[in-house]
This record gives sequence, structure tokens and C-alpha cells, in this order.
Amino acid sequence: ELYFLPNSPTLMNAGTPAGTLSGCFVLPLEDSMQGIMKTATDAAMVQKYGGGTGFALSKIRPKGDPINTTQGKACGPIEVLKTLSRISSMITQGGKRDGANMAVMSVYHPDIRDFIKCKTYEGDIHNFNISVGVDSNFMKAVVNHAEYPLVHPTTDKIVEWVKASDIFDMIIEGAWKNGEPGLV
Repeated sequence: ELYFLPNSPTLMNAGTPAGTLSGCFVLPLEDSMQGIMKTATDAAMVQKYGGGTGFALSKIRPKGDPINTTQGKACGPIEVLKTLSRISSMITQGGKRDGANMAVMSVYHPDIRDFIKCKTYEGDIHNFNISVGVDSNFMKAVVNHAEYPLVHPTTDKIVEWVKASDIFDMIIEGAWKNGEPGLV
């Protein structure tokens, strides 16, 4: 009578060799080429059997940050997000549906403005829901029209001070236009 209906992975995998009955998996995402590629592989394998994946982008260094090992510059968390989205586009979850993902970035990350706007135009990141991670200190700064610091994720140094209400307005405008980003 459909009084209870389990999640899609349970419906697809119960009684099969796949065995994946959970719908959501939060995967670690470290700030290194090896870490990013391992997470991409793990996400593909989880999604292969119908699981959705979630990622915290807050530890990824900002775009343009120097990379000591190659003397290059970091692509930043938005490019990592696009890469994970492309990987997910290759997967049909459990052979039944497209890959589904969630990404969260701290409101204190130096690339937060780019993250808030990354889904303004649908397409590149179509299989992700995005949310901004906030705390009570940020919300108090919004109410008080105060500035708050953007902090480098690997050095913990303040990169810039910004008006909290300006960032909050960007979040609200994005949510109004297309439902994203959300707040966590």
C-alpha cells in the first residue's frame, strides 16, 4: 500500500550482490592531486551501485594559490567540483539514474563568492546540490552589518575582510534565482 518506501539504493540493490543499501555517502576530499583523484574514484564506485555522494570543499586551497611541488598554481575548489561533476556524469547510479552529489563550502573560504555563483548558469555542475556552511558568528555579522574574515584553508591566515551582509545577499539572490546555494 506504499505506506513505507525505502530509498532508491535499497529498492535497486536489496537481494542483489551489490549490497549497497545506503543512499548517502560523505567522502573525504584532501588538498592534493592524489587525494582529489582517490575521492573521484571512490565517488564513481559508490554511485555505480546507486549511492549519492557528498563532499566538503573547504580544505581545497583557493584558485591561484602556489603549488610548491610543481611550481604551478592551484585550480581551486570550483574546478575540483566541476571535475567531480564530470566523473558523476559518466555514472548511471545502479544502472537506473544519474549520479547525485552534494557539495558544501565554508563561508570563510576565500573562494566563497565563486562557489555561491558557480551554478548561476546550469550545465557544468548539473548533478550537484550546493550549500554554504555558516555558523552563528557569520549570522551575527550579517545582522550587525559587520565584516568577517576569509581564511586560507591550509595556512589559517586571513586573506580578506568582507561584509557579511554582502555575502549573505549573494546567497539569498542565488537561492531565489535557482534554489542554490542552500545553507548548512
